[in-house]
Amino acid sequence: MAAGQGRDGSGKNGYVVGVDVGTGSVRTVVYDLSGNQVAESRHIVANRFLEGGRAEQDAGEWRRGLAATLADCFAQSGLRVSDIGGIGLDGTSGTVAPVDAAGDPLAPALLWMDTRSSREMDDINATGDPVLAWAGGKTSSEWVVPKILWFKRERPDLYEKAWMFLEPPDFLLHHLTGELASSFSNAVHKRHYAAEDGGWPVRLLSRVGLADLMGKWPVELRRCWEPAGRVSAMAAAEFGLPAGIPVVNAGNDGPIAMVGLGVLDPGDVAMSVGTSTCFLLFHDRNQPIPGFWGPFPGGIFPEYFVYDVGQVSTGAIIEWYRKFLFEGLGRRFEPGQFAELEAAAAALPPNALGVGALDYWQGNRTPHNDPRVRGAIWGLSLEHGPAHVYRAMLEATAFGARLIFDILAENGVPAEKIVAGGGGSRNPLWMQIYADVIGKPIVMTQTAEACALGCAIGAAVAAGMHGSLREAVSRMVTETASIQPRPGAFEPYREAYGRYASAYGAAKRLQG
Repeated sequence: MAAGQGRDGSGKNGYVVGVDVGTGSVRTVVYDLSGNQVAESRHIVANRFLEGGRAEQDAGEWRRGLAATLADCFAQSGLRVSDIGGIGLDGTSGTVAPVDAAGDPLAPALLWMDTRSSREMDDINATGDPVLAWAGGKTSSEWVVPKILWFKRERPDLYEKAWMFLEPPDFLLHHLTGELASSFSNAVHKRHYAAEDGGWPVRLLSRVGLADLMGKWPVELRRCWEPAGRVSAMAAAEFGLPAGIPVVNAGNDGPIAMVGLGVLDPGDVAMSVGTSTCFLLFHDRNQPIPGFWGPFPGGIFPEYFVYDVGQVSTGAIIEWYRKFLFEGLGRRFEPGQFAELEAAAAALPPNALGVGALDYWQGNRTPHNDPRVRGAIWGLSLEHGPAHVYRAMLEATAFGARLIFDILAENGVPAEKIVAGGGGSRNPLWMQIYADVIGKPIVMTQTAEACALGCAIGAAVAAGMHGSLREAVSRMVTETASIQPRPGAFEPYREAYGRYASAYGAAKRLQG
């Protein structure tokens, strides 16, 4: 290879890095310019789940996880530092860390699924501020402003001490570049930024006592393909990256998954299945749907609105059930145990012989936007076992998806092609149940790590390796399979789906 050439022989650094800070881990993936995965590494980030819907993690693990996974990727691939041309960052949106002037955490970060700020959510919604119309009519405790308002009310000392409140990609960008620049996707989807209403929600913040917040979060915004900074000499030494390469703040993990799945136009849906399941789709006009987040203006492309809807607990309840079955009372989990459970559930008929579930372990996002409601399992008898409950939980998540698609159809919003990514998309049984219940094909791509690939695509554009986002997607995203709904497969589910769709009211009554 000639001096100065990347390993693609182009004369440029031939590889890009995508970093996805998920609910349970930091995932770093290296790609070539055709979207082929060269190396992948994961650093587990522990969560604490406490009484009152509280969910926390140590933001310092994001920085340690980035360093560890980058080192591991270089060791796996044999790449040189100089082979990397750019890096992109995304993370769970609505996860908030208070930091000091050095960018170090002052307290545990509140995870996106933390619902302690439900009272603050109610108070914000009670203002009736017009900017809330751009968020489906009201905010959520999953979002940023209610969480920061909770800090100001319940931890005023910490609020005053905090230099900034940062979401995961903002935090890592600062440590990589020294810059403070956030993403349009995080600002539009979770911080009530609306260019059509003057930009930042200054009026709303003033109404709830957060007028000073404009000096405590990043206000400069970048698109997911624009450099938000460049790796500093200090960060190059810490993280093992080339100094000066562009860093993209791709922001919200949901919208950047759209890019990583090749979903760029109305009619297509990005389905990201992880701890939660998100469904994101573009629309060419502002058409609010009751109970739906959005349509958000300009989160990815300035000309499109985005619906960002989904379910709070999907992969999360599967992980909860795995721990409940296999790790309780000091038992040791063996990988084959879950495979046996999966096979037993696949052998069962639809509806798990009468067992049903409501997937609201941490509340409901769409269509009820209710962080307080909780889940349920019903229909149990002495003939049932763990596989019946497991299948019922998978079916419940699919029923929740079907409800979302039914409401979209009722409102004339096209949702024709569904492209799936995320860790849950690796589960064939789950994806088949989704396809059968929704009644639409589920398209798979060459990588389940759609968020990381979306970040890498943005980094490739920022580094000049591809000329535009659409060009980069056409080169780096490849569809590999399509899971078809089986003929007549929804009919056995029809009655159970009706029970699921009407169970929200019963759950609220039972909880008092």
